[in-house]
Amino acid sequence: MLIFAIIIVALVFFIIFIYNNWVKLKEAVVNNFKAIGVQLDARGKVIDSMLSISRRYLAHEETIFVKLAELRAKSQSDLNPKQKKEVEDEIENIIKSNGFNLVIENYPELRSNEIFLRNQEAIQTEEQKLMYAKRAYNNSIETLKISTETFPNVLFVGMFGGKALS
Repeated sequence: MLIFAIIIVALVFFIIFIYNNWVKLKEAVVNNFKAIGVQLDARGKVIDSMLSISRRYLAHEETIFVKLAELRAKSQSDLNPKQKKEVEDEIENIIKSNGFNLVIENYPELRSNEIFLRNQEAIQTEEQKLMYAKRAYNNSIETLKISTETFPNVLFVGMFGGKALS
């Protein structure tokens, strides 16, 4: 009778162990799926933020280019020396106030290139985080599937409300 009671107690503990492990694996799948959602949200926020920043820089730089082109055209027209000096001073002020680095071709080096590179790096970082979250999710599904379909767990999973994963 004592041996029978020990076997029953051991069987109950074994079933509890299998159940707890199964629940832990199920929750890992749910948690990893949520992590993918978090990463998708983070990626979306980064992209939205970067698009907004990029639009502002591009609009600012477009305005500067247009203004410089107008002033340059005006400076090459027939102006008296005083007017020409005023236009050239205005061009110089725009260049200085916007931190241009003029290169030999007289094209200003604008900051949008740096912004785009930083944006691209941030998006790549978010994509890597998303890839890791998806990998963790797939691994947790595989672990749950193996646990659900292996003996002796397969005998008890149905009792716990589980089903074989496909």
